Amino acid sequence: MLQELTVTPNDLDKDVNWLSDLSAKLKQSLLKLSTSHILKRDEHLKLQRLTESGANYVKCGTVVVTMQSPNTKAVNNMVFGTGDWFGNPLPAKYSYLPFQTAIWEEIEVLHFDNQKIALLADKDVEVYKWLYYMSTDASPKWLQAQLLGAESKEIRVVHMLFELALHNDEGVSRLYLPISQQLLSDMVGISRQRVNEVLVALQSSGCLELGRNSIKLTDIGQLASMLNSADLNFRDPRNKLIGLL
Repeated sequence: MLQELTVTPNDLDKDVNWLSDLSAKLKQSLLKLSTSHILKRDEHLKLQRLTESGANYVKCGTVVVTMQSPNTKAVNNMVFGTGDWFGNPLPAKYSYLPFQTAIWEEIEVLHFDNQKIALLADKDVEVYKWLYYMSTDASPKWLQAQLLGAESKEIRVVHMLFELALHNDEGVSRLYLPISQQLLSDMVGISRQRVNEVLVALQSSGCLELGRNSIKLTDIGQLASMLNSADLNFRDPRNKLIGLL
């Protein structure tokens, strides 16, 4: 049973990135219908239900959301961290793609049930402004994920390592990723055997060091060059990461 904690609005809206200039009335109404959830790494099925049933705001933590088309076998993987929105804000009858989730670290989210969002939209059309900016904000990740689906396993793994490092702790510690190969496999959507082949090759070339349930990026420049042939027009994490080191 998924435990829910109803959020008390008060000043909480100051801690939420609403993405646009919403009225205080709407923000308070949204917070009143939201629930707060803290999920550990092994509770990805609970997070999957939250993802499918509404919009979610990441208060802290990192999650990878996978959307898979049942007809084309396309797998799109997107990383969301603190301050990001993800999920399905539309009622279930308008949802076509199944979601899968992988939690990298403990995550805390505010959940906005899509049925309640629909009822609120009937009373306040400003809800559609919020939904519009939410979808616009996520579009670069969604579009980039579709392009990466056609790339090699090496590029997909390296790109995911860059995205995870961006959402890691500040400073040089960003380059130390406490993650197992199985979890990385789940995040990228490639079998563990293929992910291991890529990581072992990268370790042999001096790009990273493999530990017990950990990966340390040791040559960012060489890793970055491996993405030169990829189409990263919508979202290129390389400069962002290098600028933070």
